[in-house]
Amino acid sequence: MKSKQPCAYCNRTDTKLTKEHLWARSLHQRLQKSRGDKQHSFWLSRLDKVVETEPKLRDVCDICNNGVLSQLDAYICALWDKYFFRIHERGEFVNFSYNYDLLCRWLLKLCYNSARIHKFDDFVYPPLVPYILNASSPIVEFELFLQIVPPGFLSVSELKETGLPYNKALRWEPDIHRIGFAQFISNDGRKKILRAIHLRSYSFFLAFFQPGTTKSEINEFISIFLLQKQEVKHISPRSDSVVLLCDGMDALESFQGSHSKFIAG
Repeated sequence: MKSKQPCAYCNRTDTKLTKEHLWARSLHQRLQKSRGDKQHSFWLSRLDKVVETEPKLRDVCDICNNGVLSQLDAYICALWDKYFFRIHERGEFVNFSYNYDLLCRWLLKLCYNSARIHKFDDFVYPPLVPYILNASSPIVEFELFLQIVPPGFLSVSELKETGLPYNKALRWEPDIHRIGFAQFISNDGRKKILRAIHLRSYSFFLAFFQPGTTKSEINEFISIFLLQKQEVKHISPRSDSVVLLCDGMDALESFQGSHSKFIAG
């Protein structure tokens, strides 16, 4: 049955609206299999609780959902099979190869879907929809960064506070998928909120810039960000691979709190 509600991507009203998963079902199934999970659990920040039903949208037409968006999901699943399935150890080097446009378009799709599910002010994403659909170049300036996050450890004292019967530190692995925000604070006190997408050990950060931001201002931000957080690498459209060191903020530090603060120490 055709819907009068426009598709959130192509804006058509003459097609059938379908369910769009926040996390691609094929990707979530891979995560479940790797963890040996049988239960479904998803953290929904707007409800401030874990829910058993996967968040879905019902504003995407079957043409977009089964076409371009499905192709993007297939690409991220290919990256899972090659990279994301592993939990990396601190000090480990990884040569990460990527297709810049496919990677960015999938990450932006996820951010756009999340913004609509949580009813965030998503003004930054609609102008990027044509780029997500591979119909144009991006008209909003953004930069992409990546860090490989090592496991963390809950100390004995922290475990005693929870009442758990442990007499040694508990290893905390980055074995979940999350999307949220990260706050970067420069040494001179300037702040910037980034979108953060965590795929097990791989933490992607998207920095968006206001219209009118000059290239020199963007380059200045990139330089400061990379200088303060040397374990983070810039994902450049002019390359197809980057060598990363698994280091810096660990999985427990990343998980704790709704915002991660990057402060140079």
